[in-house]
Amino acid sequence: MKRVLLSGLAVLTAVPFLSTPAHADPPAPVVKATAALTTSDATRHVGDKVRVKGSFVTADADPATPDVPIADLPLAFSVCGDLGCVPAQGATAAKTGADGLYESDLDLSGVAAPHSYVRVRYYDSVTKEYTDGPATGQFDLRYQAVPVGVTPPRSPIVKNRQVIFKGAFSYRDSALKTVPYQGAVTLLSSADGKTWKAAENTRTDEHGRFWVSAPATVKAQWKVAVDDAVTDGQTEATLVDIKPAVTKVATLHGLTKSATLTLGSKFTIKGRSSLVSPDGTRRPNRRAKVELSTSSDGVHWDAYARTRTDRKGRFSFKAVARNDAHWRIVLPGFTGDATVVPPVECRIFIDTKARTRLSADARPEPVRKGRKLTVKGTLSDLVFGHWKPVRQVRVGIWFKPKGKAWKFAGWAWTGRRGGYTFTTRAVRDGSFQARYHGDGDHYRSTSSADYVDVR
Repeated sequence: MKRVLLSGLAVLTAVPFLSTPAHADPPAPVVKATAALTTSDATRHVGDKVRVKGSFVTADADPATPDVPIADLPLAFSVCGDLGCVPAQGATAAKTGADGLYESDLDLSGVAAPHSYVRVRYYDSVTKEYTDGPATGQFDLRYQAVPVGVTPPRSPIVKNRQVIFKGAFSYRDSALKTVPYQGAVTLLSSADGKTWKAAENTRTDEHGRFWVSAPATVKAQWKVAVDDAVTDGQTEATLVDIKPAVTKVATLHGLTKSATLTLGSKFTIKGRSSLVSPDGTRRPNRRAKVELSTSSDGVHWDAYARTRTDRKGRFSFKAVARNDAHWRIVLPGFTGDATVVPPVECRIFIDTKARTRLSADARPEPVRKGRKLTVKGTLSDLVFGHWKPVRQVRVGIWFKPKGKAWKFAGWAWTGRRGGYTFTTRAVRDGSFQARYHGDGDHYRSTSSADYVDVR
């Protein structure tokens, strides 16, 4: 039977009373505690306001004795998930009332993750510390991406011309700060406003900005949505009508997709162009000029290379991923005696990340039980062939007791030389491991496990 002391009493959760031998002391009263959210939404967002309520009462072993409310019990609230717990912000209640009930509004802070919940913690007058109490039901905690300065596409447009969305997304992070969204976005279209299909994908830059386009063939609604495992959000839908083509239209298709590449790696931007006549006839856009330019901010562009399409309308460019960059492919178009081909352009975003390596060394080895144990290591990234320290980032420390599963032990921050230090007490034999979850500029990495013998 698991017990947690509260002011000298034992807290039991759904555990039946055990029979007491005649010679034993009568069983002590137990504390019953509950916690629940006032709404049952399966998905919630970081920064949402929620209300949690419940009660704390003592129950006598004799079921005929009424429960006694625990009044003025100090409380604290945490938002918990797969990576641990963080204190909830904006809590409006700190104690139980005279009837043992509590009810508090709070802001959902923490790292977005499935299987999240709110934990109620209470002050234990015996240990003089806050102790884990009841928890609410689980929910899927996600970040909410909000569109910023989005420019909708023009309407009507010529059939097969590009529908273009540009703008930015931001979201509230685990500390409830508004930051740019860096990740995948998808351009969606729908003929009826109900069934949506993906037309194109891209990635935002470090400022959360995106530029995405796709050819329009029929009258439809269009929108851009965030495509991320822990983030959701979208722009408003825009109706784009089609007008008859009066000239031949150049199209781009089979274009290299936006992607995340290793810093310093070589890659190819390629695609194909076709010419579409007013009657719908399509043929390769042969010997057409193609211009490639690059930009760090999507506003100021530098010419990178020029080429022409081959007899099948194909083109390709060789490039190096030296940093996060927007790449713009432009067909300038032309005006002939009997044919006009307007210019056409497409953009992709190449996100770069550096490889990382992480070490972990737990000392002393062996160590006496209860003594201080220190885990040290270094986090580095590979920048154009040289390993350099990664400064001021958070590294997770995990511990695996002998014969059991890995458990989260705590966080450590790297210093100016990439080193970190984590101190704990030696409790049992087991292995320590450091894990770096990566960010917009670095891939994730995990150290090798270091076994420690506790004697």
